[in-house]
Amino acid sequence: MNYITQEPKFDDSHKRCFILPKIACECFCDIRIQCFVDHLFTFKDGKLTILDKMLEFYNLPCPHLTGKGSKRLNQTLGGYLHKILSYWLMKKPNIILNYLLEPKRKLFFVEAMFNHLYLASCITDLVVRLCTVSQVPEDVDPASYEELRQDIAAHCINQLDTFEDNEYLTWQIFEILT
Repeated sequence: MNYITQEPKFDDSHKRCFILPKIACECFCDIRIQCFVDHLFTFKDGKLTILDKMLEFYNLPCPHLTGKGSKRLNQTLGGYLHKILSYWLMKKPNIILNYLLEPKRKLFFVEAMFNHLYLASCITDLVVRLCTVSQVPEDVDPASYEELRQDIAAHCINQLDTFEDNEYLTWQIFEILT
């Protein structure tokens, strides 16, 4: 998991920067080792530690609000996380949705996604997938899921004001809305 969630150092090898994160990503999405992946969804002390670690990747402050020279998330690693979370959202929607619908996590997740819109399709596609789950599982509270979708729509509208001078980020928001 560290290959996907931790930024490689400047002097790390090509293997550490690109090959190992890709292999780790493929392992998390490989149907042949689904029993291993299923084991990852066990709760420890009331939380899913693997998902906590994945979402911690997005915990960096918004570079647009913290000023010039602030650190941005690694787009390559963001792409790998996007692939894993999208895959799990399709294969295990009840686990992912119930995890994200916990009030504290939901607020963090929605804000983090909009703080890092510069990651482009890594974020917009994940947000769209989250809003368009075709069949909400029975054990997911439909009212909470609808509230999440409304929170995302409200963030889109609010962000249009924030980024009115930034055509690129405005376009990313329109991608989510359409």
